[in-house]
Amino acid sequence: MGRLERRERVPGFGHRVYVDRPDPRAVLLKEDLDAFAERDPDAAALVRSYEIVVETMAREKGLHPNADLPVGLLVHLMGVPVDLSTPIFLCARIAGIAAHVLEQRADNRLVRPRAAYEGPADRLPPPGFTPARC
Repeated sequence: MGRLERRERVPGFGHRVYVDRPDPRAVLLKEDLDAFAERDPDAAALVRSYEIVVETMAREKGLHPNADLPVGLLVHLMGVPVDLSTPIFLCARIAGIAAHVLEQRADNRLVRPRAAYEGPADRLPPPGFTPARC
């Protein structure tokens, strides 16, 4: 049973602002995906898979992709290792995160996240891990 059958959220779909229409950033990024597909048969297969997923989500849930979905595929098509996807997404959000911190400090209030970590409490760092020194 997949996410649709379990009625779970599917990452890369839906947006708080663009609820009833496509995210315009995703529309523009789709043009870049199409350009990759024209040059590379392997990219064309992945872009076609992307299109099938987008069509399915629109039909089944009425959701459109947000900018994260095409960006993730573009980063992959550019040859960036999958392990670096999360740091790249974080880099794109650093300015917004910093703005939130500045707003919180200006109002002298602490904003608490609405999510709670429910993973294992006894996690150990991987063998050979050395924390970075700043």
